[in-house]
Amino acid sequence: MINLHRNFYVENILKQIKYLKSDDIKDLPYKENFSHYKNNNFNLYFIDIDNYKILKNLKVNIIKTKFSNALNLFILSSRNKKVLNQFEKKINSLNLDNILILNIYSIGIKKPIDFSREKILKTYLTIETQIEIAKIINKILFLTNNADIRLVAIDLDNTIWNGVVGEDSIRNIKLDFYQKKSLLLMDNLINKGTLFSIHSKNNEKIALKTIKTKLQAYKQIYKKTFKYINWDSKLKSIRSVSKLVNFSKKNILFFDDDMSNIKQVENFLGPNNCLWVKNSFLLYIYIKII
Repeated sequence: MINLHRNFYVENILKQIKYLKSDDIKDLPYKENFSHYKNNNFNLYFIDIDNYKILKNLKVNIIKTKFSNALNLFILSSRNKKVLNQFEKKINSLNLDNILILNIYSIGIKKPIDFSREKILKTYLTIETQIEIAKIINKILFLTNNADIRLVAIDLDNTIWNGVVGEDSIRNIKLDFYQKKSLLLMDNLINKGTLFSIHSKNNEKIALKTIKTKLQAYKQIYKKTFKYINWDSKLKSIRSVSKLVNFSKKNILFFDDDMSNIKQVENFLGPNNCLWVKNSFLLYIYIKII
């Protein structure tokens, strides 16, 4: 069961979430304070922090949701990017396991807000932002409902790290904040039995040297991942690892920052199992769900 809460206009987003029925959206009230449901699988909160006179109250409300048995996803928006980023940072610093924060300025949209069309759209979120939020929620709900993920196949360049092996020197290959957090989660997943494979169209010798240099701190990833590094297509390498592990396609996920690779592999694994990670924030969100 999904519990919905909102304090601003989100009907256009809700209509694109395929896991929701029209009855879930009908007559959904606007309210500042929200109830805490313990028995749901998923609690979805759309919060415009500008509508909260005292942000401390919102923080307290969010913290209370940690006592639910559900995953709590907060989609936060504001006209003020700086204020929203600071608030998100405060919540994330609490390290609440069953709470995810989705900041409209962190989802890879160049122009997330537009005041000029607010009267027409009933919201300052751009159409592109609304569509992207719905896509992300659909992916999160798919991952939440899929309890049997056995293999995660993941791209290397500009996904696990920032930079391109062979074009950038090893010292210019960087790990940002969310990539480091994702790698720690991946290490933990491997310890618990989830398989990971790394896929990269690269010179194998150079890529393996870079992995040794940059990922050695993440021992499970460094030592216990399948590594498909060659000049073959991602589709071919995904087919190879799928044949090796002999899992059903529904038990395999593929992450990549390149939409062309996503579209190619979708023909094999299906669109739900291929996740486009436009930035490291989305990588972290999806890995945390798993």
